[in-house]
Amino acid sequence: ALPRAASSRQSRRRWIAGLLIALAAAALLLAASARTWIAARRLIAARDAEPAAHLALLERAARLDPWSGEAALALGIARLDLGDAAGALRDMERSRALLANVGTDIAIGNALLEQGAPERAAAAYRRALRRHPGSLRAHANLVEALVRLGALDEAEAHLAAARSISP
Repeated sequence: ALPRAASSRQSRRRWIAGLLIALAAAALLLAASARTWIAARRLIAARDAEPAAHLALLERAARLDPWSGEAALALGIARLDLGDAAGALRDMERSRALLANVGTDIAIGNALLEQGAPERAAAAYRRALRRHPGSLRAHANLVEALVRLGALDEAEAHLAAARSISP
């Protein structure tokens, strides 16, 4: 057995080591929280920004918080608005992995339509409808994809569904 003094020193060292580990973990969590907060502030600023600054603010937000599906989706939508369908699709697919919702799938479908891929766009709109069968935008946008594919009967059925949602 260890003498009492040696045992006390060993206990104290363990306690200090545990404290240091806890402080390091708290510092890491604080850094992550700060990045998330700053990214959220950039998203809010981007909503009110002039068009020239809008994209830059969204890019900074997405870089600051790479786990934010909202930032990735907002960036993808901004890129699509500027005509960059390929860049938009990249950001939207990243968003889909982080923020799976009906709006993300619809936005992906819109980017795919812009790229001239109506088959893949239709799949994205159908995925949105599986999430939310009553989505007017998913039905209406699926109509556009189906018309491009020549599937007019199915397009007519989705147009009727859209009209029943919003006459």
